[in-house]
Amino acid sequence: MIRHTVQKGDSLWKIAKAHDVSLEALIAANPQLTDPNVIMVGSVINIPEMWQHQPPDTSPALAYCGADHSRPCIYEAQANETLEQISCRFMVPLTQLIYYNLRYGKREPLPAGSRVVIPDELGPYPDLPAPARQRG
Repeated sequence: MIRHTVQKGDSLWKIAKAHDVSLEALIAANPQLTDPNVIMVGSVINIPEMWQHQPPDTSPALAYCGADHSRPCIYEAQANETLEQISCRFMVPLTQLIYYNLRYGKREPLPAGSRVVIPDELGPYPDLPAPARQRG
C-alpha cells in the first residue's frame, strides 16, 4: 500500500483518480474512515497498489468454491453478476470483497467466468466498534 497524507483541496475521488484506482477500492482500503465524504488535512489515506495486491500469504492455496463452503476460495461469476450480489450470496462484507478483488468495481457487471476471491471470515480488517444506538 502507498500512504498518502491528505492536503488542502484533496478528496477521495481526486486521490483515487490521481493513483488510477477505483473510488470503491480506495474506500475499502481505508476502513478507518467513518465518512468517506469527509477527510481531514493531515490524515493518512491508504492507496492500494493494484498490480501488487494478493490475498495474505497466511491463506491456504485457493481452491474453487464448492459445496462444503470452505473459505477462502475462488468463485466463478455468472454473466452480469456484481460484487454487491456476490457479497450478499456469500455473506461477506462488500468492503472486504472489494479489498480482495480490486480490479472490479462494486456495481460493475462481471463477464461470465470472472474469478472472484471469497475471503475467509476473519478478513484483513480489525474489529470495528458497533455503531451507537439512537435513543427514540
